[in-house]
Amino acid sequence: MHLKNIINFLGLWSYPFGISLSGLLLYFIQTMRMQEFTLDRENIIGIVIGGLIAPFFVMLSNFYDYFSKGKKEFTPNLTFKKNVTSISDSKRQAMYKKVEKSDSLLKNKPEGLILGKQGKKYVCLPVGKEGQKDGVSAVILGSPGSGKSVFLTNFLLNNYMQKNPTPVFCLDIKPELARKSINIAENKNVKVVDFTDRNKVGWDVYFSLNEDTTDDEKVRVFDGISRALIISSNPKDKFFVNNGRTILKFLLLYHFNKGLGFIDSITNVMSEDVGTHVKNVLSDKEFCPENSLIYSGLKKYDGKDSEAMQDIELTLQEHLNIFLNSDVRYQLRENSVKACPEDINDGISIFITQPMYLLEEFEDILRLITFQVISTMEKRGEDWKQPVVLILDELARLGKLENLLSFLAVNRSLGVSVLMAFQDFSQIEKNYTKEEARTLMNLSEITYILSCKDRETTKVLSDLIGEYKEEKVSHNRSALLHCSTGKENISSEYRKIMDVADFQSLREKKEVILILYGKFFRIKQFRYFEDSTLSKRYQEVLVGNQKLEKI
Repeated sequence: MHLKNIINFLGLWSYPFGISLSGLLLYFIQTMRMQEFTLDRENIIGIVIGGLIAPFFVMLSNFYDYFSKGKKEFTPNLTFKKNVTSISDSKRQAMYKKVEKSDSLLKNKPEGLILGKQGKKYVCLPVGKEGQKDGVSAVILGSPGSGKSVFLTNFLLNNYMQKNPTPVFCLDIKPELARKSINIAENKNVKVVDFTDRNKVGWDVYFSLNEDTTDDEKVRVFDGISRALIISSNPKDKFFVNNGRTILKFLLLYHFNKGLGFIDSITNVMSEDVGTHVKNVLSDKEFCPENSLIYSGLKKYDGKDSEAMQDIELTLQEHLNIFLNSDVRYQLRENSVKACPEDINDGISIFITQPMYLLEEFEDILRLITFQVISTMEKRGEDWKQPVVLILDELARLGKLENLLSFLAVNRSLGVSVLMAFQDFSQIEKNYTKEEARTLMNLSEITYILSCKDRETTKVLSDLIGEYKEEKVSHNRSALLHCSTGKENISSEYRKIMDVADFQSLREKKEVILILYGKFFRIKQFRYFEDSTLSKRYQEVLVGNQKLEKI
């Protein structure tokens, strides 16, 4: 037993109560005898000895529970409630399942993806390590302030301490991950894209296009751009979304063939109403002949009902307005230094930094960039030479990524690991259906839970973790002296290993739930600022980046 458990077993917690009761009894006895009550030596000794009666009866009760029921954990009954229910050790054993040596996760030092600690050992998965055979997918769940960013920083700090760090694509929402994990001035293989800072790197939307690109290849690129930008979580908007995508796709193709870049093409699309713009494009016989893809794609919208076209136009404007922002236009057009998805395959990490308060305003751009990165990673093939890690922080707030689920079905063989962080599945279900949310979880080998308050999410997780067989002992307690009295009922039943309250207490206990390849573990949370090596590196990175910000 631990010292605290021994103190509880001996009932020493009840000694102050015993002294108070002993003093009151002695006072009443002497008052009844018409004697003056004074705290002399004799009375003090009597009170001190009399106070031991309460711990004595508590200890007797605990002795009985220990020998008759095998109870090993003891806590003070400060509420003095009757009908106290004693739970056997089976729940604790089921809930705190340890990582075994055979799981190949226990390491002597932090490496790869640091999942937590067990005793003095680190629980790690070889994500991004040399020799890694496959990618992994991980869902990181946690309410605000529970440690999602800390978990991601753990990996990033450790990654960039290596001689050959794994290239990373990271949505850095706040932003803080880049600032805390990598010395940007020293590392030439990192690009930081920021649409609110013209001194940072821009983004090349048309990175995969050139003069030799075929029309079919162009259509695929513009189709991806339109699917990334034009979305809706409302099924009733499907008509306007699909038609908006089609119109945007062929208008982008038309303007690209005329030599315009992405921003100038979007400017032209928004410069006049959609119906008029389509009509003008169809009348351009040089770049839109009747036998062209553009003509075939747009002809059905010529002279279409004005009310329907107005709704389509509103759908387009909703998602394209952000490209009228002057800083965005600069970063996508004038900036001479741009990042693109191919950089990642070339060993260059990309951080897309965005202040949290601007996330809703910029979500269309972030979704477009993420869509393009995923599409590029899908083309890597299985003969990849270097693993890649995608970190999608605040995934649920990006809107629906049309290519995410299909990518999660193949990313392992492509050597791409995907870390997806959000609060709970109620967030995801605002953009994806329940079936799609369940598919996302099923396609993720790792479910990492820092805390969870959403009842539906905890129910899904509880079902996934499973049940245990518990012996339940119910008996009455003396409301005064904690003694076991009366009949006892002993029964066995199957119960959930984790219930709602258990998930909510994780943050307070600094513990995490890990569901990995079908196995369940509950381990201590690992935090970089509590580790001597990573904490030292973190301080060095902060100082280096602070100097850069002052330049």
